[in-house]
Amino acid sequence: MNSKIALPWIFVVVFLALAGFFFASKQSKEKDVIRLQNEATQLRTSLEEATNSPAQNEPSPLSAAERTELIRLRNAVGILRHEKEQLATQALQTKQTSEKLLQSQQAQQSQVQQLQQQNQQLAQQTQQAQGDKAKNTCINNLRQIDGAKQQWALENKQPADAVVAAQQIAPYLKDSAIPKCPGGGTYTLHDISAAPTCSISSHVLQ
Repeated sequence: MNSKIALPWIFVVVFLALAGFFFASKQSKEKDVIRLQNEATQLRTSLEEATNSPAQNEPSPLSAAERTELIRLRNAVGILRHEKEQLATQALQTKQTSEKLLQSQQAQQSQVQQLQQQNQQLAQQTQQAQGDKAKNTCINNLRQIDGAKQQWALENKQPADAVVAAQQIAPYLKDSAIPKCPGGGTYTLHDISAAPTCSISSHVLQ
């Protein structure tokens, strides 16, 4: 009978003891939580102070997104630098090629000018040679005409002041005809005492 009466009290005591233990444990955990929260607050405050401090030399920690963006920007800068170097190389090559082309064009232009000068000289020489040949031929024609005049006057006993016609001396010339000036000049026979002349002033029979 006494054990039946004491058993409920034992359960009550045990229950109270467990309740006290859990209560104390709960309070201890709450204290630990509060302590950790306070430490976290202090760390956060210290971090903010360190970040905002003007004397702070170390960079603030970056988030994962910021680090990713930083890496992307560095890669982009590297690519741009590489492209800039390539463009500089291409520009240098283009400049060198342009200089070579310019030198080549200048050399070709110089050769063309030299050839033009040579052609002009050759043309002048050719023209002069042709002129000299025409002059010599014309003078030779005048000499033959003068010989024909003298022969006609001798055979026909004509005085020195006798005027002669072309048909009169033609039989004494080659092909029985008065030759023509190769330079396009016109011959004047004159009298027996005067030498025949050409309308071209440089074609003169000495």
